[in-house]
Amino acid sequence: MDICTNLAMEEPILMLTGRLDGDGATTLDTWCAQQAALPMIWDVAGLTFVSSAGIRSLLKYDRHLRAKGQQPKVIGLTPIIRDMLNIAGLLDHWSFYPSIADAIATIPKQPGDWLSVTGTSGQTYGYRKGDLPLQVTRFKGETESDFIPVSLRELGVSIGVGGLGSNAEEARENAGMFFSTGELVTLLTHTGNRDFMHTVAPERTFVFVNWALRVSGEGSHVYDGATELTLDAIKDDLHGFQHSNTIEPSFIACISCEIDNKHTLIVRTSSTEKMPWTGLQGNQPLPPGGMPSFAAAVDVLKTDEDVAFIPLDNAAIVTKLRIWFNEDVALQDGNAERLVIEAAEDLPLEWELIIRSIFAEASRVCLKRLT
Repeated sequence: MDICTNLAMEEPILMLTGRLDGDGATTLDTWCAQQAALPMIWDVAGLTFVSSAGIRSLLKYDRHLRAKGQQPKVIGLTPIIRDMLNIAGLLDHWSFYPSIADAIATIPKQPGDWLSVTGTSGQTYGYRKGDLPLQVTRFKGETESDFIPVSLRELGVSIGVGGLGSNAEEARENAGMFFSTGELVTLLTHTGNRDFMHTVAPERTFVFVNWALRVSGEGSHVYDGATELTLDAIKDDLHGFQHSNTIEPSFIACISCEIDNKHTLIVRTSSTEKMPWTGLQGNQPLPPGGMPSFAAAVDVLKTDEDVAFIPLDNAAIVTKLRIWFNEDVALQDGNAERLVIEAAEDLPLEWELIIRSIFAEASRVCLKRLT
């Protein structure tokens, strides 16, 4: 028998598949003993058989829930399993619902409570509902090869492809993946070299960007890794955290963890998941207790003198993991919020950068030549 947990509308769902016979009962008992908190909603649509040993295991699970003032809510009941439960006299013992939404509607919400969920990889995570959804704003050149100047003030906390230099051509020659904190930008070029720039005037410091994704907010879902994981396992679990019915589901995951005993930040999205793993890594371990928010994690790392944006091995061992996660993220148009410069003639790049620096708070500037 297979056991996994999923999330729907922020509620953990226990999903049972296969034969809940003697071996399955042992598997379920062992799984229950390893959980910090047990899901109330049972999805039994995948069950094909329940033996007397399986019934005893379910009743044991039931007692654990009722000891905490909870009770099972069963969905996906098939005729075969209904008959087996009826023979055991349990149809009146549990509550049955036609859908997940109907079951969830009967559960009182308690924000901030940590629950236990199992990822696609089989790893156990602590889970709680987050306070503020993550938002993603995209800056993008007009063409696939176009690089536009975007200030660090505009970029904030972001990842993307771009380069550093005095003009777009120079930046393009040494372009690569970058991580911006809003005050510093660190770059991993396509040749494997690293570049770095820190500023006290982010409105006057520019990165030439092919595309960039700015992240704000703290995540509607927060996951804590309970054990050591690999980046490959996390990748699988990020897919499992999605429950969208759209054809092309999207997600954003902001990750704080330790790799090689060093505090590391990772941002992954549905548009970057095919790219190699990269992360912003300092030279110090995570502070005791981890990071209360992704913004706090960024603030800590940007003060590290040895911080760098580095490639990460898929097999890298990750500890002290916390993931701030959102699915079905709508991309905001960063280009639309940038300063619009109206001029009767083409401006030299140096002029454009000066104007963007001076009028960082404005939405539109009109230039007219004095005669």
